[in-house]
Parts: sequence; structure tokens; C-alpha cells
Amino acid sequence: MMYCQNCGLFFMDDVTHCPDCGEDLVSTLRNDLDQTETPPSEDHGTLDFTIKTISPKKRNTVILLAYFLGFFGVHRFYLGKITSGIFMLLTFGGLTIWYCIDFVNAINGNYTDSKGRSVDAGYNRNMVMLLFIIPVVFLIIAAVVLFIFAYIWFQDGFSFESPSSL
Repeated sequence: MMYCQNCGLFFMDDVTHCPDCGEDLVSTLRNDLDQTETPPSEDHGTLDFTIKTISPKKRNTVILLAYFLGFFGVHRFYLGKITSGIFMLLTFGGLTIWYCIDFVNAINGNYTDSKGRSVDAGYNRNMVMLLFIIPVVFLIIAAVVLFIFAYIWFQDGFSFESPSSL
């Protein structure tokens, strides 16, 4: 079986280029665990292979959009989920609850686009760690700066007087 990495469609082995976008196809195995689900069938004893197609949307992009603009539902607009994106926009990320759930789902890879295709599994783990570390570093720096200003203010005896004796 052949797979188009650009549009996420599967084709038979005799096709070498995607008829939709013209990209070269990549060979895949029908029972590859990354691309198939094996739900139990009703006739007890056989397994049906359901092929999951992969979206051309990038998981790193979904993670970044969900992190920085998730309150406005921009990541949902990116995935083609316009209706839920509008609801997120109107409710400010579902009062941040929906925002948090979407961000965790984006990191865990539990996301599909508007056509039901899974968003690609690969992402940069270092980028996700930076999304958590950078705000913590800024909070520490802000706390130190506020402490220094408070210390100076207490040393001056809480005065805000300007020097008028020049």
C-alpha cells in the first residue's frame, strides 16, 4: 500500500504519484501500528484493519497555536474546525477550561482535522519543554526585580518625593 505524505491518502501499490497533489508516494505496511487501528470484529476470530489517514497539518503548529492563541480558537481554525473555533473565540477558550484541554490534547497527539484525519505524530519535545520553562524563568526574573524595587523602596522610607532642593 502507498501513502501520500502531503494529503494523507492511501493508494494501491501500482500507483507511484498522488493523483490529487502529484507528490511521490511512500510505501507503508497495512498493519503498521502507527497508521492502523485493530478493533475487534463482530464475527469472533478475525480482525478488521481500519486505516487511519494522517492529516497534512503539522503537530508543532497546532501546539504553538494552541499555546499562544488557544484562547481565541486559532488552532481549531487551522485544523478546519470553524464552528468550534468560533465558539472558542466567543467564550474566550471556554473560560480557559477548553483551552487547557485542547493544549493537553495537542501535546498528547489526540487531535484530528476537520476531515477526521489524525494530526501527524512527530513533534519537537524540546519545543514543548521550552513552552513550560520560559514562563517560569520570566516569573523568577520578575520576582527578583520586584524584590529589588521593594527593598530599595523600604530603604528610602516609603517616600516618593522628588528631589526639589537642587
